[in-house]
Amino acid sequence: MIDRGGTAVRPTLGAPSMFARLARPAPRRSSDRHRSRQALRMAAPSRDADRPFASAILLRSLTLLMSLWLVGGPAIVVAQDTLAPQADPRDLGLLITPGVDLVPGEDRTVLVADENGTPVVGKLQFESGERRIVMLPSGRLTSVTANEITPTDRPFEPVEVGALAERLVTETFRGFKVKKTRRYLFVYNASEEFATGTSRILESMYPKLVSYCEKQGLAVHEAEVPLVVVMFATEDEFQTYRQMPEGVIAYYNGISNQVLMYERSKLAEVAPTIAVKQAISTVAHEGVHQVLHNIGVQPRLGRWAPWVSEGIPEYFSPTDIGRGIRWKGVGLVNDLRLHNLIEQSKEPGANFGNGDLIRRTVTAETLDSNGYAAAWALTYFLAKHRPNEFFEYLRELARESRPLEGESGDEQLARFTRHFGDDLAALETEMIRRVSKLPYVDPIENQPHYVVLARVGNRLMSIVTPSPAEVTKFRAQLGSQLSPAELATTQVTVDLFPTKPLAQQAAQAALR
Repeated sequence: MIDRGGTAVRPTLGAPSMFARLARPAPRRSSDRHRSRQALRMAAPSRDADRPFASAILLRSLTLLMSLWLVGGPAIVVAQDTLAPQADPRDLGLLITPGVDLVPGEDRTVLVADENGTPVVGKLQFESGERRIVMLPSGRLTSVTANEITPTDRPFEPVEVGALAERLVTETFRGFKVKKTRRYLFVYNASEEFATGTSRILESMYPKLVSYCEKQGLAVHEAEVPLVVVMFATEDEFQTYRQMPEGVIAYYNGISNQVLMYERSKLAEVAPTIAVKQAISTVAHEGVHQVLHNIGVQPRLGRWAPWVSEGIPEYFSPTDIGRGIRWKGVGLVNDLRLHNLIEQSKEPGANFGNGDLIRRTVTAETLDSNGYAAAWALTYFLAKHRPNEFFEYLRELARESRPLEGESGDEQLARFTRHFGDDLAALETEMIRRVSKLPYVDPIENQPHYVVLARVGNRLMSIVTPSPAEVTKFRAQLGSQLSPAELATTQVTVDLFPTKPLAQQAAQAALR
């Protein structure tokens, strides 16, 4: 078995236990905002063009998952667990014929058997020797032999959403609920708050994303099939369904055409605000992938360079929790990614401005957390300040993409310089200068923090933490370390402040 479809991995920190349980911070004041220009450093040009990305941070969230089985390859046995949903083996890969050119199917309609063996009209995606890859009315891709399809003049019709919902909850996701919206089918055993927040983000994002692509001259069409999103309550259920690397919280499966995610994570116990921001950002990011692959901007099995394949969802999917969980719109500042870029600039040897950052980003085969931040910054800069060149670059990718065919790093760089020029140092210098001027709210400093004060006799102890779990741990430690007499006179107060600086000021004032 070879993996020819997983184009990138999205680093993230985790998901919330429940959107509605977040302690909402106070409204931002002008003093909370600052300019990032003071934090990013410029450097003189350097010849160190081959320095790789740092890889100390775990790679977290799959954005496209398509494994392809070679015809005649080893059999794959998937253990079945009747107590929890498990992935259909057909969603784990597609049979193709090795060593042959892939011939586009031009969306010709064919008669083919669906998931249950019922004859339906499907769309031919491409030919691979004797194999044919067909999109079924459910949106799933299937691999069949040439003699298993029959050309037809009948039009393609998507599955009726009610029938699809019934099939999913009776065959795969037993006991799950369904929520149907205009374009989406949500299948979930997560909380109603999580399901509602997710559906609100994705439904509000879809029309604006389509409209934006149309305005930029990209050829688009409405999604032809229902967009399915599966939400598990827990990580254990998510992992039982399909084993994923540690830390993966969501991914878009290009074969099943589904986004899958889970709700509760350990991060919510440590930093609930960051957990919610990461979670809703991931919901929007994976939703962008699903939309772009369904409206014709990016072919279902097309492989773009990771920087643009991931940079576009980062650019298209900013979210906010200030006045309720919502999608903010295309192209606003991504505080989490900008924070990462600022932290990168503080690392020894971070020579921003010599062209190396852009070169590494454009030629990278995979992206770590630093790479995602750089991809967002580059996409933001080009879309805002080189829009004609950038959207012509995207139109060219859309025209020339072929199923499963990616480009080497050198080919990616050649395509990039053909559109944006070969003076990468000058381009990077301008990018850093412009990004440094963006209004920026530090997502770490500006999350709610607790101040815990404990008065034990004449002693006063305190901690400042964003974590409710740490508050509980601190109180438990007091109980285990103090004598019964000391505990009887100990006073503990817990106060919540909207930002870390305000919490620190309160703690310092109390200790004076």
